[in-house]
Amino acid sequence: MFKSIFLLLAFTFASLPLLADCKCDSLPTIQSAFNSANVVFLGAPASIIPNWISGGMKVTFKVEESWKRNIEKYFTLNVPEPANCGIAFDTDKKYLVFVSKNHAYFTDSCSRTQLLENAKADLSFLGKSIQPGVDSSPKTAMYLMGGLVLAGMAFVAFVVLRKKIFSARGK
Repeated sequence: MFKSIFLLLAFTFASLPLLADCKCDSLPTIQSAFNSANVVFLGAPASIIPNWISGGMKVTFKVEESWKRNIEKYFTLNVPEPANCGIAFDTDKKYLVFVSKNHAYFTDSCSRTQLLENAKADLSFLGKSIQPGVDSSPKTAMYLMGGLVLAGMAFVAFVVLRKKIFSARGK
């Protein structure tokens, strides 16, 4: 019995390095990386903490610019362990980050995420950026406020007319 448990544990631990190998054949082209990413931004890690749930790290970036989707000034994503294609981010450096989403946002070394100093060609391809946290359509808030005002006026009119109708019937 103990021998069987020992063999099972030994086989499990011996096979872990095989399961943890990163298998990136080559980096995707900038066009392919951009098309497959859900979010693309430039930023520096503000905090890096262990991700106790899924392993790896949870990295929160302070975003300076974005190219795909309007995102907030701080963006959090998951990064696997370096042995599983993770990236060892440094809080003193800036990165061009290509983010995908499966169940949560994540990036890895196979996504074309790289140091800013190595991303000059990618930045020229990406072109004009969006500032983080800025709504690309300021009219949206105006329409929302207008709709709320109209709904409020309709409610007040309903209450006033209802009182007049019921008071007229009572006489």
